[in-house]
Amino acid sequence: YRAFLGLNDLKSNAKGTRYKFQDKDARFLGDASVSGGLYNVSLIRRNRDGVEYMTFRIKAYGDLSSATRVRMSTQLVIGTAVGSLEADWTPKRTSWKLPLINF
Repeated sequence: YRAFLGLNDLKSNAKGTRYKFQDKDARFLGDASVSGGLYNVSLIRRNRDGVEYMTFRIKAYGDLSSATRVRMSTQLVIGTAVGSLEADWTPKRTSWKLPLINF
């Protein structure tokens, strides 16, 4: 599964520390929606002990039928910054979830 947001799709708060996106059509259209199935995306810029990092949450609807193993890779690219994670996802009846306890 792969989806993209365009320039200015994420809306920031006044401080520029939180960014949000929502496409309600994605829930019904899945990866055929304008956002490629991205329903909710939120990013939060944080600073811990002088080190800046981002946390993110993504909820997407799409065809994940080729996802047959719990060990999957996730990649998030923002501009030239790339973050990735390989972890065990939890299969649900009709979805997959990556809980915080899995990494």
